[in-house]
Amino acid sequence: LVSLAAEDDSLRVVVVTGLADASEVPVAERAAWEGELTDELWGECCRHGEVERIGVYAGHGGGGGLGYGRGDGGLHELETRAAVRFQSLEAAAAALDALDGRHFDTRPLRAAFDDGTYAARLDGSEDTERQTRFGFGDAAAAYQDSLRVLRLAAAEGAPSIVCDRPLGTLPHYDYLRPEAAPDGVAGYYRRHDAPPPSPLDVSRAILQRASDAGAPFVTCAEFVGPVPHYDWRPDGPDGAGYYRHAGAPVASDPREASLGVLREAAAAGAEFVLCPEHVGDVAGYDFRGGPDGTGYYRRPDAPPPRFAILCGGFPRARAPPGG
Repeated sequence: LVSLAAEDDSLRVVVVTGLADASEVPVAERAAWEGELTDELWGECCRHGEVERIGVYAGHGGGGGLGYGRGDGGLHELETRAAVRFQSLEAAAAALDALDGRHFDTRPLRAAFDDGTYAARLDGSEDTERQTRFGFGDAAAAYQDSLRVLRLAAAEGAPSIVCDRPLGTLPHYDYLRPEAAPDGVAGYYRRHDAPPPSPLDVSRAILQRASDAGAPFVTCAEFVGPVPHYDWRPDGPDGAGYYRHAGAPVASDPREASLGVLREAAAAGAEFVLCPEHVGDVAGYDFRGGPDGTGYYRRPDAPPPRFAILCGGFPRARAPPGG
């Protein structure tokens, strides 16, 4: 019975490799870095079911080759791994299928069921703080959509982003509750000593979203960094921009990717989202033809946007075709 229980625990643990290079992170910042990495991975995994615990193993020896080795140039990264324990085998299997072969930033990920090594090393308790913050399933997807909009607004340098509840930490911003916020409006407020916004960060965020959706082409006047499965061409048939490789993998669910773009635009209060076909219902919007083309038009009685980006907004947006 003990052996069967241990085997069941291992099957609920997915080991993900290829996440990052911990050797680039100063030792003094390692704990904060591991926390951010855990948040990023939790946000992806909880879409497939309830996550109990994630352990990040970076820079430690043992455990199937994890850690650092010494080469001619000194210490170098061998592997940075994370072990994710789910509440059910079904959730673990779904996450494994979704993560294996994906790119995290620009790194290809590998995912596999644990062989028993990490099930024994993971803290046996559940991470209730992250479970409450992220949720799982549809709630987790909605949380991630909201978080993407928040980060995009921050990358643009929004002085304030109205948000009815904190969604986590945001670099260069403080979350203020109504009693402490100007005019009594809760949200994220940019610190006075924050650096100027980086146009590159905005461009990269848009490129990543388009890549996830499988867009064949993303217009971009200049090269802003490598994007998996894309080449930047200054003189392509559609102009300067990123062109998807002919052999690139198909988006896992183009309709879900399109809905993600739609939800982001809706969260920011877009008046119109160009979309050639109906890919699902979006609260507060009608899909129809109109003066701006075929797509989703915001209804007059639509609920107020979850985010009000006070330095600007998303009056128009574009969603990729749903496939």
